Amino acid sequence: MKKTMLMAMVLLACLGALAQNKTGKNVPEVDVTQAKRFAPLKVSEKATVEFIPLETNADFLLDRVAGALINVTENYIVTVNITEGKLFVFSRQGKALHTFCRKGQGPEEFVYPIAVRVDEKSKEIFVLDYQKVQVYSLTGKYKRSLNIPENVKIGSMFNYDDKHLICYDNHNLDRQGEKVTEQPFFLFSKKDGKITRIPLTIQNRIGQSMYIERDGKKMVVTMNNIAPMVKNGDEVVLSDMGSDVVYLYKKGKVTPLLKRNPGTMDFNPRSAMGIVLKLGDIVWLREVKKEVKGPRPDINMLTYDVATGEVNNLVLWDDVNFTNPYSVQSRNERQELPYNCTATNFQPDYLKKLNEQGRLTGRLKELAEEMLEDDNPLLILYKLKE
Repeated sequence: MKKTMLMAMVLLACLGALAQNKTGKNVPEVDVTQAKRFAPLKVSEKATVEFIPLETNADFLLDRVAGALINVTENYIVTVNITEGKLFVFSRQGKALHTFCRKGQGPEEFVYPIAVRVDEKSKEIFVLDYQKVQVYSLTGKYKRSLNIPENVKIGSMFNYDDKHLICYDNHNLDRQGEKVTEQPFFLFSKKDGKITRIPLTIQNRIGQSMYIERDGKKMVVTMNNIAPMVKNGDEVVLSDMGSDVVYLYKKGKVTPLLKRNPGTMDFNPRSAMGIVLKLGDIVWLREVKKEVKGPRPDINMLTYDVATGEVNNLVLWDDVNFTNPYSVQSRNERQELPYNCTATNFQPDYLKKLNEQGRLTGRLKELAEEMLEDDNPLLILYKLKE
């Protein structure tokens, strides 16, 4: 009898620990109100650098947004000019391979390319449109359409594995009186569009929209500087803006990484926190209050080291290619890159200006001198050393 009671107590304790883990308890807490120590993460010590000049010709002319939407795989680089709906496929070394435009109202076309992802294995491109995902070959041949249910709106989308995309559902967020799902993250079948919700429940969700009044006019401001999801290799960091806990999703398992303190509902107006980058054990986060007092919302930037528990404001500091260290804008919420990589890109005119000011050195200086004013941007890939 005593053994039975003891086993029952142990079982209850294990179940209690599991429940606490799922609700974000007993995970490291991060104080989002304290100023974080600025600390440079030097490229010379912590990263390798890869330069990828993207070939330019009459058919391959990228706009200034395309550089921020880059997908880099082992063999391909894919991006899109959103306004005109033109997709570009480069080799991994930047050689122009294929370009096509499927923008339109037809069943094999898309209205607006919200996000573009490339599957290296199947050699397929997935284009997120308003209520469907269109699938094409690398040369632009139509393959199939994946319909999105009416009560689902995909706000973020990445590759997950050979069979699925991983997505974030922001349907009805910030709409007063409207029902929102409490399981916003889901797997989306690349074959038929079937949705499988990830068992992560988040209550009292909030979105990126802020409704303000300025000069007597009502306006909507979007907090597009934080994101609910980023990918690093086979890892996906899940950070719903209404959640106090940031999670890691890997190999079908959800693991809490950190818990914010104070919580999002401890502020009035609410505070939102999103993920912008993960390299190795380091997670880059941004916390924003849902109010605008000046020209833009105030942003609190912080980094959390999963291995050591250290909280700082780490900045990737390129002290290799610049005469004075250059702060690399490290954000991966719109890009899909190889494991432990972040990327930046430079337009030719800006790169040449830096060179004229004597701010470039080494190979970057050489590339700047070789580039023409109308060339495509120079892609620079930084990989954190393991």
